[in-house]
Amino acid sequence: MYNSRDEFRHALIDFIAGPLFVRHAKLTTAMSIDGATPLFETGIIDSLGIVDLLAFVETAIGSPVPMRKVDMRYFGTVDRICSSFWAGPEGGRS
Repeated sequence: MYNSRDEFRHALIDFIAGPLFVRHAKLTTAMSIDGATPLFETGIIDSLGIVDLLAFVETAIGSPVPMRKVDMRYFGTVDRICSSFWAGPEGGRS
């Protein structure tokens, strides 16, 4: 679906800052999100939001995320998500 890690990263940020934020964020005002923004600690992602984020990532990478990786170590920031799950033409998923 995405041709580069950068495209995947931008799509994640757009999804988190847009529809996911509107549906799930506990914040009352919008905030700027970048690759290093802590998603859980800031309240951008909550326990329900992780389900939508997981579905987005699985659709974007074209395969299920192993249950052992449904953890803040892998989903804590956009950069961690990219490092953990992007395996496009450039490779990178571990």
